[in-house]
Amino acid sequence: MANVICKIWLFWSEEWSSQLIANEIQHVTLKLYNSVLQKEVLLIAVYANCDAIKRQDLWDYVGQIVVNHQLPWIVGRDFNVVLSEEEKQGGLLVRNRNNRFCSICEYVSFSGVEIYREVAHLIRNGSDHAPLHIVCDSNEEVIIKPFRFLNFLTKHHSFMEIVKDNWEIEFAANPFVELQEKMKKVKKALASWSKETYGNIFQQIATLEDVIKVKELQLEVNPTGVNREQLHKAQVDLNRYLSIEKEYWK
Repeated sequence: MANVICKIWLFWSEEWSSQLIANEIQHVTLKLYNSVLQKEVLLIAVYANCDAIKRQDLWDYVGQIVVNHQLPWIVGRDFNVVLSEEEKQGGLLVRNRNNRFCSICEYVSFSGVEIYREVAHLIRNGSDHAPLHIVCDSNEEVIIKPFRFLNFLTKHHSFMEIVKDNWEIEFAANPFVELQEKMKKVKKALASWSKETYGNIFQQIATLEDVIKVKELQLEVNPTGVNREQLHKAQVDLNRYLSIEKEYWK
C-alpha cells in the first residue's frame, strides 16, 4: 500500500513487493515484483498538474523512465487532459497539444511485454473517481520442477565436494531441524550444480545428433584427419550423454 502526496492510494496483493523509484509532486514511480510470475512491472501513478506547461515535465519524465527501464509498465490515475470533446462536458475547447502524452505512449509502446493485464473499474463511493482493479498474469506457464536425486550425479568427480561444502550450517538447533536445513541446503546446491554441469541432457543429445550428421557429411566431402577427429569427439560426447540418459530413466 502507498499513499502518494495524499491524493493517490495504491494497494497490491501479498505476492507483490515494491521498490520506490521516484516520488515527485506529479507522480510516484514504483518497481513491482511478482513472486509467483517472477516478473517485474513498472508502475507510474500520476496526479498531473492543471497547468499544461508544468505537465510537460511529467510527460518527458514518463517517456524517459519507461525507455530506460525496458520493463512492462502501467501508468494511470489523474492526467488532467482529454483527447477529444466527447470525453468531457462543458468548459473550454480541447486543443491538440494535449495529445503529447499519448504520442509518448505510442512511441515507447508495449513491445516485448510478457505480462498481460485485466482492468476493471470499481464503483465510485464518495468520489468522482472510480478505483481501478488491475489483475496481472503471464502467458508463460509457471512450472515448479520437483527436485529428483539422480544416481548418475554421484559418478561425477565434483559430487562429494558439493555435498561436503553445503552440509555445514551456521546455527545449532534440534537435530531434526538441523538435518532438515542441511538437506535443503544440499538439495539447492545440487540442483544448481546439476543444471550447470549437465544442462538439459535430452536437448544435449538432440544437438549432438545434429552435429554428428554435419561432421559425417564434412568427412565424406573432405576426409582429413581434422574432420575425422572432430567427428570422433562428437560421437564420444553423444555416447556419454546417452549413458547419462540411460541412468536417468533407471
